[in-house]
Amino acid sequence: MLAAKDYTTLTVPCPACLSNLLRVGDEIGAHPEIKQKLEEIIKEKIPPVDRLQIKHPLDIIINDIGLDRVRQLLTKSPSGSPSLAGLKVAAYYGCLLTRPSRITRFDDPENPQLLDRLVTALGAESLKFPCKAKCCGGTLLMTNQELTLQMTANILISARDAGAQCIVTACPMCQMALETLYAKVEVSSKVKFDLPVVYFTQLMGLAFGFSPKELGLDKNLVSAEKLIATVQRGEANEQ
Repeated sequence: MLAAKDYTTLTVPCPACLSNLLRVGDEIGAHPEIKQKLEEIIKEKIPPVDRLQIKHPLDIIINDIGLDRVRQLLTKSPSGSPSLAGLKVAAYYGCLLTRPSRITRFDDPENPQLLDRLVTALGAESLKFPCKAKCCGGTLLMTNQELTLQMTANILISARDAGAQCIVTACPMCQMALETLYAKVEVSSKVKFDLPVVYFTQLMGLAFGFSPKELGLDKNLVSAEKLIATVQRGEANEQ
């Protein structure tokens, strides 16, 4: 309601928050009695639901700004190709960004493609990744860590088996779960990963020539040093 007073679009990076906001808007639009009750509680009139667009940044970048503009901003490696050329990426959406599809209307709920298209536009290779829309168990991290560990392990192992050099996420909670449990998954699965987990805007920043520090990559829980070095040397295509 507050956003609708001054803005036409509300940008929501967190898929859980996005889902909640869209669900509430759907309920208010479909049930006038709920809207009336809420207005009585907050003692203000709620503006029409369609006055405010609620969008994930990935939606804005691809559908409003466009991939042509993204390609224009790419930096080049010494060979003249995009700096991410040849980098093998597992694009991970998580379970909430595209579900329920009736509410989110964002992408295919079972086989989403927008993040894959962005990765490709950046010059990298988006791999076939069966777990792209599977749940990481992040919301269970504090209450059932064993189950979260199992769900996270499935994603990390699937990305490794696909040949990924990094996982790029569109969900901050998924990134937190994958990074927080990364070392524990290595121990439990007896597998050593070399698989940085980065938010999609961090990958974009690398492709645009921003420094790792500007992108906060030094604050990631899983070291991104090998990814950074590969991109900076323009050697992704040789890996």
